Amino acid sequence: SQYNITAAMVHANTGPIRFQGMTLTPGDGGMATSAGGTSGSSYILLTLNAANLDLADAIFANNGASGSANNIAFGNECHAIGVVSHDSRGAGFSFSGTGGGPIECEAYACNKANAAGLSGIILSGNALVSIRSISHNNSAGANCSGFVVTGNNCSLINCISESNSKDGVTV
Repeated sequence: SQYNITAAMVHANTGPIRFQGMTLTPGDGGMATSAGGTSGSSYILLTLNAANLDLADAIFANNGASGSANNIAFGNECHAIGVVSHDSRGAGFSFSGTGGGPIECEAYACNKANAAGLSGIILSGNALVSIRSISHNNSAGANCSGFVVTGNNCSLINCISESNSKDGVTV
């Protein structure tokens, strides 16, 4: 299913809560697609800013034509599992809390604004872990790395960064 997003969505209730795409039954691997459009000023499509929230089996794409907002933003103890983020003016994924991180996620065609410090996947919080995630073809200009890690005690485990315009990983 595709859902057209016309304004930023924010979920601020503490979990445990899991948002998961599906085709016919929960857990069948079907993907829910959310698209923000290709005109106007960019905005964060989804912000999960409470603790212990998971987003699984989803695609987030296109968040405007100007500006540098990220596609998806995560807070404390939040995970993205099997999520794809593409065609973002800013980062595809931004994790700024403590704990959590992307698991088997994909980011591509991100940082279309070519803003410094942005990438496919940003880990700017503490004790964040990216596992088997890939960030590729983020090359709108010279400023896009696959991963940017500015937080403390963060890890990349079996991740891939390929064909990005700057570094594979910026720490």
